[in-house]
Amino acid sequence: MGGEGVTPDASEQLLRHELRIARAELARLRRRLNENGAHGKRVDRAYHDALLLAGFHIGYLPTTRAYAYETAGITNGRWENARALLRLAKVHNGRRWLMADLMAIEAALSKAKEVALDAPNAFRGRLPKHARPTEKQAGR
Repeated sequence: MGGEGVTPDASEQLLRHELRIARAELARLRRRLNENGAHGKRVDRAYHDALLLAGFHIGYLPTTRAYAYETAGITNGRWENARALLRLAKVHNGRRWLMADLMAIEAALSKAKEVALDAPNAFRGRLPKHARPTEKQAGR
């Protein structure tokens, strides 16, 4: 190598740096895949439906399945997904609403959406057992 080559320590540091960059890129690509996949679309739709249900709550309107279907066309599955996200955001406990400020609810839902995308089982765990996707649907 005669002085013009790279030392083994420098080469190792360079390889470690390239590995960190590759891992970061892989994580970014996995996140984009998750956001654009079936789970990501489900969470995004649940976020919008949950905001609509929160608007109903703030406006002193019922947030029942029947009312959501009649007024906004939210199906049972979408209603359950929205409630799961509301529970993940700690806005609703399954029986009653825990927040009454729409801005606070929106902020909590945004954080919960990120959690649901990063950890799908956190979202699925808040769904009723009959509404949880099967292992095949969940992509396992």
